[in-house]
Amino acid sequence: AIVQDVQTGEILAMASYPTFNPVEYNKVDEEWRRNRAISINFDPGSTLKTASIGIAIDKGVIDVEDQFDCENGRWLYAGKYLNDWKNFKTLNVQEILKNSSNIGTAKIMLKLGDKDLYDGLKNFGFGEKLSINLPGEEKGQLNDVKKWTKISSSRIGIGQGITATGLQMITLYSTVANDGVMMKPYIVKRIESVEGDLIHEYKPEVIRKPISLATSQKLREMLTTVVDTNGTGNKAKIKGYKIAGKTGTAQKSIKGTYSKKKINTFASIFPISSPK
Repeated sequence: AIVQDVQTGEILAMASYPTFNPVEYNKVDEEWRRNRAISINFDPGSTLKTASIGIAIDKGVIDVEDQFDCENGRWLYAGKYLNDWKNFKTLNVQEILKNSSNIGTAKIMLKLGDKDLYDGLKNFGFGEKLSINLPGEEKGQLNDVKKWTKISSSRIGIGQGITATGLQMITLYSTVANDGVMMKPYIVKRIESVEGDLIHEYKPEVIRKPISLATSQKLREMLTTVVDTNGTGNKAKIKGYKIAGKTGTAQKSIKGTYSKKKINTFASIFPISSPK
């Protein structure tokens, strides 16, 4: 679990499980000592659709009301079947994100093209370390676009065949919340001597701007529908607040193949009127 100030990049809270008693650090299994928020690479699943659809909107390839045939839940492309969790027919882009349609997203990715998807994901920080001031950060995996196959974009765009860290995922959502401005994450605000003198102070640092203000506003509005009564993230509704969110379910990769074990993720932005 990670909580981040979207406007500064400050990490306000970060927790991993299983936990341990720091006093008994050397007695604990090494795997328990890992900071899973930054050191575990996982397939993000549908939480990545916010990035891939956002890139397509930003490039002018699609807009919110554009419609796509979702093939009644099962689609054959390049000799491979892709399934949805529900038999969707025609959905517009907003409905594709709200209902987390794999097929709708995949068709958008084919329209976007491999190069623009790859460049857009790199701009969001995938496949590289964000250089937070903590040890053990991984960079995830985003294969070079030259190695992609005919179906790669249709799978990477839905969050499969790419790996990321929790830190990369929260940075994506903080960027969407922060009007498209990507901030460098940091966990230490200042270092002082025992006498209270300032030794070093870390200040907010802009990395880049992967998407425009207009695109970020569209994404935030679309993501509020995910938490609506009929959305996939409706359990995250908070009384008195208007919030945005995105669910993700991915198959766990074990020894190079996808198993039936699942990884569940959820990202949220609130309050949506003035994200914090």
